[in-house]
Amino acid sequence: MSWLMREDQRMVEDLLLQQVVTLTEARRLRTPSSPDPFLRDAVDNLLMVLSGYPLGEGGPRSGLDQLEYFGKAIAPEPTEFANGLDTRVGRIIIEATTGLTRENRAARRWAILEPLGAPAMDRKEAGLNVWVRALASRAADGLLHPALCAGQMRVGSLSREDGYISAELKTRLSAPNLYSEWCSDPQSRKDLEKTMLDRFASVSWSQSLG
Repeated sequence: MSWLMREDQRMVEDLLLQQVVTLTEARRLRTPSSPDPFLRDAVDNLLMVLSGYPLGEGGPRSGLDQLEYFGKAIAPEPTEFANGLDTRVGRIIIEATTGLTRENRAARRWAILEPLGAPAMDRKEAGLNVWVRALASRAADGLLHPALCAGQMRVGSLSREDGYISAELKTRLSAPNLYSEWCSDPQSRKDLEKTMLDRFASVSWSQSLG
């Protein structure tokens, strides 16, 4: 089971057991998988685990095995994967995994995170941008309930005081408060979900990469 699926299920289960949501509401939180779940979910999981390293959520080798496996999976069917990953995100990943080896895979991590996280002051901000954009795009594309997306934005320690001012950072900082409000105020959930979706759509891949 993927990281994304495990986290989504854990959150729904916790909300139900803590009586934040009813069983009917818990069912509403579950969203369908993407039309091509291997490609979309595999890419999103790869981006999340790769971006965790510059954010302090993993060690230097975090995501490198997954990156190598992804490259090996592409190698026998390059045309099929290229057709399925015909987006700017997908093309960057395909380019970075072409000719990938155990020796160059650490460098290839940055060949993914730096362009997908741009513009950024440094690799830490690039990692945050990728994390936020990947999650936000799942919500904007209807693959993740906005409340679950907001609840998963707790990552990294970037601060405006350190000069970080991106829309992604603002989304990262506001999302946990929106999630807490959503949990505590059932009457306002519909309006809060709309606010969340609007915010996530503004930092989705379609907006970030033009």
